[in-house]
Amino acid sequence: MENKDAELLGLLGGGLAAAGVHYTRTQDHLDRRVDRADDRARDAQDTVNRWLNSGTVARLLIATVQDVLGGIAISSPARQAPSAVPSTAVVARPDISGVSQATANTWPPVQGTYDTDQRVTAVGELTKFGLALTYEEVRTAVMALVQSTQPSLASKEQLFNVLNALVASVASRSATWADYKAAWDAFFQGTLPGYDPHTDPTKIPQASAFGANVASVVPLPQSTDQVARFRITAGPGNINSGVNPVFQVTYATAYQKGSTTIAPIVLPETTTAFQWAVVNVTANGYQVILSQGTINAPTTYDLKILSMPGIAL
Repeated sequence: MENKDAELLGLLGGGLAAAGVHYTRTQDHLDRRVDRADDRARDAQDTVNRWLNSGTVARLLIATVQDVLGGIAISSPARQAPSAVPSTAVVARPDISGVSQATANTWPPVQGTYDTDQRVTAVGELTKFGLALTYEEVRTAVMALVQSTQPSLASKEQLFNVLNALVASVASRSATWADYKAAWDAFFQGTLPGYDPHTDPTKIPQASAFGANVASVVPLPQSTDQVARFRITAGPGNINSGVNPVFQVTYATAYQKGSTTIAPIVLPETTTAFQWAVVNVTANGYQVILSQGTINAPTTYDLKILSMPGIAL
């Protein structure tokens, strides 16, 4: 009996020893895995800390930088939730055109404001600038500066000179938008294929030097140097036929061919009751005479006059 008890105790002791060894090995393996996980976590945390403390993140958190990025982000269409029928919502392009929009700037730029979660609470000045960079005409204008080959130093100096001189020239002036529009039209006049300023409805001939009893002479809409339409109003007395001019016409653009002035052929419209004539025709205009008929006050008469290029003076 005692021998059997001893054998049983021996078996139990051996099993416990084996179990203890297995437990120890398992625990060691688990501890090593935990240590490696801790090391990796510390490495990841160090990486995140370095990123958060880097200049890149510091610059991204500056309000003016976020303003520009926010303006660019506005152009991103909103994501649509999956649906059986597509959404018909259209994102409208914000209107930021006009001189008031372009000139309402200061230095340094007014920063936008953001809450603790970096959500916009007030838009900054550079947000509009970032949005403008996404518009087609702005991108087209910037891309138009790109050449097929790298510019030389001399070329870059020329680019600088022409743009800088243009800014310096216009910055000191007090011209209106219409003034600059007229200057551009004059600059391109004759350089565009098929363009004739005498058929341009934005260039309207003017009437002046009214004769006796002429209340007014007004060019009608769509009048041009080539086909002019004038509304003549009589008063206080009647406009009678005679040899004195009823009014004088000045062309919006002088007639010329190259640098040579041209006296055009001028033909007034006539009817059975009214006969008209033109005198003193030059490249700059002519005078109109009523040779037959009477325009009674306070009535009006619409006169059409055709001008065609003539011969060089």
